Amino acid sequence: MRTKARTRHPRGFTLVECVCSITIIAVTAAIVMPTIDSAATGYVNASKARDVSEGTAYALDRCVAVLRDTPPSTTSGMMDITTATSTSVQFADKRGLSLVGTTLNLIGTDGASVPLLRNVTSFSIAYLDQDGKTSVLATPGKTWRYNITIVASGFELRGGAFIRARLLGT
Repeated sequence: MRTKARTRHPRGFTLVECVCSITIIAVTAAIVMPTIDSAATGYVNASKARDVSEGTAYALDRCVAVLRDTPPSTTSGMMDITTATSTSVQFADKRGLSLVGTTLNLIGTDGASVPLLRNVTSFSIAYLDQDGKTSVLATPGKTWRYNITIVASGFELRGGAFIRARLLGT
């Protein structure tokens, strides 16, 4: 009887080859994972910063728009500001801005407050005379210019607004 010679063909990995492959994959993952983690953390932080800056910029734009449209008073050369503090302003037509707690509110002509920006750590309005330096907080009707500062979640924006009625010669 004839016997066939058996040839050996490996049909899989040996245990040593499997352990070496797993070790190489583990070392590669250990090197790559911190890079992936820092990239993901950087993306999250950049996204949060963008959201805060966009929200603060929007709030500043709305504040400037409201303050530019300060209504003129019936008294010549005066503005119709009924309430003026360093953190709020209200006009005779009931419109205005106010900081309540950590929320910056926009006040409509119906007197209702609408949240404009939350998590505000600081909001200030400076009422300035025609020279742009002298404070007229004691007599806000003489205001020519406003300087506004908003700080929200560590992000600070500043802006200024000239009253349109003044520019029109009222």
